[in-house]
Amino acid sequence: MIAITVCATKSYTYAMHAQAERVLANLRNYWCENKIVLVGDGSDQLKSVEDKYRSLGLDVERVVLADAEEGGENYKDKAQLLIARMRSAAFSRARALNADHCWSLDSDTLPPPNALRCMMNSLSFDAGYYSVATCRSEEHTSELQSHSFISYAVFC
Repeated sequence: MIAITVCATKSYTYAMHAQAERVLANLRNYWCENKIVLVGDGSDQLKSVEDKYRSLGLDVERVVLADAEEGGENYKDKAQLLIARMRSAAFSRARALNADHCWSLDSDTLPPPNALRCMMNSLSFDAGYYSVATCRSEEHTSELQSHSFISYAVFC
């Protein structure tokens, strides 16, 4: 089973509806048992993303961090600590689900339809010697990150 994790607070949900469609396209190209884990605040925006995944027929759950309030400048301590807490919560939930793999997506990325299959193939080509695959396979939606491509598949 693969846990697909995305962490966001309300102002970082702007691309997540389109991202949900891309996740579904990936699962059509590499079907496996899966669970979508959304981690963030209790905002209506993140609830809307949860509803979008459900409307696509995907199994999704939202983990709300009670004190996941936005604030602090990007790339400064407060914001980075919040991101770390959200990702820790996502990975903890993936482990609790007994996931074999975890695909962690940044909330502002749109993975191409073959990203999941490529990462899973990368993990299997060497009989499992490596337990982390990093593929340059996602387009970021923000202007500043338009040339950045990052995605991760890791064992839990």
